[in-house]
Amino acid sequence: MQLYPPVTSADVLNILETPTTDPKTVVDTLRIQYELVLTFASIQSQANSNIRDAAWVEMLSSSRLATVIERTFVHAGRSQSEDAKDVDMMRNVLLAITQAGTGMFRYHSEERYSDSIVVPS
Repeated sequence: MQLYPPVTSADVLNILETPTTDPKTVVDTLRIQYELVLTFASIQSQANSNIRDAAWVEMLSSSRLATVIERTFVHAGRSQSEDAKDVDMMRNVLLAITQAGTGMFRYHSEERYSDSIVVPS
């Protein structure tokens, strides 16, 4: 059995920062990136503090992740199509996660988008 190294917050950031060059697949790529961030955030929020990725916590507190999300999830040049609305919604959900921070996030695979965030009142 071959073991692979765990995905790190640096890997997630690198994937988000890698631009999509094919305009035909940009929205699909953004959806995959969105799911990656949701999954990684969920894992990090459930991890014990001794195994949590410290760089992830730092990226949340420094707003570095939020900055990358703002640059990645844009719909410049697109109309108010369903795809553009999806991109806006994905960006807003991910930004809410960065504001809520680690430990305040819950994701259920059967739910979609904004129903997946728990922000304390």
